[in-house]
Amino acid sequence: MERVLKATYYDFANPASFGGIKKLSKTTKVPYEKTKQFLSSQDPYSLHKGVRYKFLRRATLSYGINELWQCDLVDLKHLGKHNNGFRYLLTVIDVFSKYARVSALKMKTADAVKKAFENLFQQAKPKNIQTDKGSEFYNSQLKSLFQRHSINHYSAEGDHKASVVERFNRTLKNKMFRVFTYRNSYKYVDILHLLVKSYNDTEHRSIGMAPS
Repeated sequence: MERVLKATYYDFANPASFGGIKKLSKTTKVPYEKTKQFLSSQDPYSLHKGVRYKFLRRATLSYGINELWQCDLVDLKHLGKHNNGFRYLLTVIDVFSKYARVSALKMKTADAVKKAFENLFQQAKPKNIQTDKGSEFYNSQLKSLFQRHSINHYSAEGDHKASVVERFNRTLKNKMFRVFTYRNSYKYVDILHLLVKSYNDTEHRSIGMAPS
């Protein structure tokens, strides 16, 4: 039983990896209390349990896949020396399907962010993109790129801000720091794609299925 729990929890690409009790129990079919007992003995889980806060927020509406992407830039400068100079993550989530895409960047210049979006647009392209008002998103290079692809780019405040991508950022960073404890290393760039795959293969509560 413990062997199954350990093999599942520490498989970077598994939807139940480095997550919570309920998800691991459901995936392995090991009883909840047994799973809880196992995770309580594992440092990657017990040291990074965190506290879940619930806030009443207005829902962000989207009426189809690639109708609206929310995007953000996660600052991981302090981990750059452990990750071949990569210091930022461009995180992108499709609001309708909750499908996530992540690009590691060495710089957050207009040119670097533009190139990351160009690569993403080879896979898919949204009608709308929502970001914060940072200069990495509001510049002539991105404005030209979005116009060329007929993408509407906007920002919002208060209840309408990019809460979906912010929630994804918290989930991803929580997984990453559990991995850091497990590996005794701050390196993530070699397994980032597996952590994102794990997220996309995990059933999302709000849509009742996995984003992928």
